[in-house]
Amino acid sequence: MRANNFPGLLASQRKIRNGEIKLPLLELCAHDLGEVGRQFHQRNWVPANSGNFSIRLDRMAMLITRSNVSKADLTKDDVVRMGLDGRSLTTVGGTPSRESPLHCMIYQRELDARSVLHTHSIAATVLSMQAGDELRCGGIEIQQALPNVDGNGDEVALPIFSNNADYQQLAGRIKAGLDSGVQCHNAFLIRGHGLYAWGDSIEDARRTIETWEFLMETELVKRQLGMK
Repeated sequence: MRANNFPGLLASQRKIRNGEIKLPLLELCAHDLGEVGRQFHQRNWVPANSGNFSIRLDRMAMLITRSNVSKADLTKDDVVRMGLDGRSLTTVGGTPSRESPLHCMIYQRELDARSVLHTHSIAATVLSMQAGDELRCGGIEIQQALPNVDGNGDEVALPIFSNNADYQQLAGRIKAGLDSGVQCHNAFLIRGHGLYAWGDSIEDARRTIETWEFLMETELVKRQLGMK
């Protein structure tokens, strides 16, 4: 099940395809990240200054939200250009998100990834603190919106990795875990922290975030009601 384009998203891609570019590419990408930020903030998925978003610009660089900024009203001044090797490519503006090593790792490992989004919802935070190295949930129709999921009969698995304040080390550990072949539908949880998801466009990453957030919220409610 593939959702249609969402209003307000991928403005840059639509304008590029239609030859209607009126602003520099970086500003258009910043607009798209800001649109996602506003929608996620309204859903309480990125409270306070939590969460971080990025768009891959090319095979060497990305645009990522700066550290310690609310996602409710992002502007072009709240995103910075950064190399996928972890080096900042700008001499002005704020500091890139401290979690940028995780974005770099995903882009280096997933060559088709064009956007990475990270949320801090209540459901993701609470369910990621359960015992074990994966969260199994679903068995409902919406999971067909996830990559490589064709039906709704079985539960889907979301890997969970323990947190680490050293994000470079954390990125290496998550990469090793994903490389080992754990089931992954373009997303993973960090324990007590939140959800990371990616896609071949910002729309695709957003759809994956929305699907997993719905599945996790449903699972949390089921547990509260004592349902199996």
